[in-house]
Amino acid sequence: MVQPAESETNFNDVRTWLRRAGKNAERCFICRSIWAASRDREGQIIPIRIASVEMTPDAQISHLARCVGGKTDTA
Repeated sequence: MVQPAESETNFNDVRTWLRRAGKNAERCFICRSIWAASRDREGQIIPIRIASVEMTPDAQISHLARCVGGKTDTA
């Protein structure tokens, strides 16, 4: 039986996503908004509104996966 390759990205590790969003905050307005809204929530992503559009936590993680998902953390 073939073992599945381990993914570099753990989609359930919200703290990793928020750390990556914080590092990318100066380049991406959406990452900055996600990071600012969630940084004091102890690793929880909450629904936010950006330009009158509500982003669910799933939509935010989808954005982060596209924007910062290929990066590796060294901290």
